[in-house]
Amino acid sequence: MKKRPLSVYIHLPFCVQKCLYCDFASGPATTEEIAAYMRLLTKEIRSFDAISSLYRVETVFFGGGTPSVIAPFYISQILNQLRGQYEFGEKPEITLEANPGTLDAKKLVTYREAGVNRLSLGLQSIHESELKILGRIHTFEDFQESYDLARQAGFTNINVDLMSAIPHQTVESWRNTLRKVLMLKPEHIHLVTAFNFPKFNMAVGEAYYEHLEHLNQKFGEVIYGMPILESKEMAYLETRVSELMGVKEILDRHKNLVLNVRVGGTDWSSVFGMRRGIDYTIYDIMTVSDCLKDVLNVFSRHNDYSVSGPVWEYFRATKDMKFEDAPQTINKSLFKQQTLINDAVDGLLRELLLDRANGFIGKTIIHPTHIPYVNGMLAVTKDEYDDAYQILHTS
Repeated sequence: MKKRPLSVYIHLPFCVQKCLYCDFASGPATTEEIAAYMRLLTKEIRSFDAISSLYRVETVFFGGGTPSVIAPFYISQILNQLRGQYEFGEKPEITLEANPGTLDAKKLVTYREAGVNRLSLGLQSIHESELKILGRIHTFEDFQESYDLARQAGFTNINVDLMSAIPHQTVESWRNTLRKVLMLKPEHIHLVTAFNFPKFNMAVGEAYYEHLEHLNQKFGEVIYGMPILESKEMAYLETRVSELMGVKEILDRHKNLVLNVRVGGTDWSSVFGMRRGIDYTIYDIMTVSDCLKDVLNVFSRHNDYSVSGPVWEYFRATKDMKFEDAPQTINKSLFKQQTLINDAVDGLLRELLLDRANGFIGKTIIHPTHIPYVNGMLAVTKDEYDDAYQILHTS
């Protein structure tokens, strides 16, 4: 029987500190917490043993977080386990993400001996001012040192991650970053960017995605687009259903490039001359709530698309505030209008509870201090995981 090719992603959610833009499940951890996670990861991989004979591993990607912050023997351990459980292809690509300042010669040698043959270095920018805006822990000099060490260790396949559209970034500063990185001649440069399609509707939607298809073919990359549903045609009762169904037909034709469907609660509020106050959620604005219900009805049935909740407009938080500051009785406290943190954060948490109850997945934010609260409220709990695991493994 011919085995199916398999790409394995290993998530290692540990880092020195959380970057301000990051919405991945990641953060600092103690040695004990890392060891406990790795034990559970080993168990999780083993749970697929019954079907592993059906697959052949062609790629492995260690992402995070920052995989290079943990002891390198863990990388060897996971790869050895995968090799013992799965057949590997003739020339598998095994990638490890690493941040400048977290690598040394000994780690790099261990990675190479374990079978890692590709490094992905998170530079993002060469400019210190832009790195500070992002909350990065390294400098360009740190990156150069890590890059040189990787070459000396024998890595002949290195990717460099860059970011565009950083706040206050100029065209010239972006060009300078590209010039310096190109001088190093990495095998690959990965640009972290995205296409948002604002006011997405039947009139413009097909043109957006036809151009995106062209860009994918031209550059040989997978570039996704995110349509934002916020037009007045979707807000008005007499045109809403036909508009939503027409938009869905467009997205269905280009489904492989639809990252997520996003809704624009603020824009729909303005269509009716309203703005939700800090003590209300978007669900209290009845005309907008009707729009949201119809979007979910059209796009989330059969889990066709991931639909994310509307932006919460208010923030009044400091960088050191954490989701862990919220009490265990968060649900009851919020709906009783009891103050937990402050009115802006409490409003966000209250709306997130309703987002999740109604089927929205994720939420667009307007301020970095929202990230830990959105991640915390949308995290999968241990009870939810255990329930899903039991259902999937019940014959």
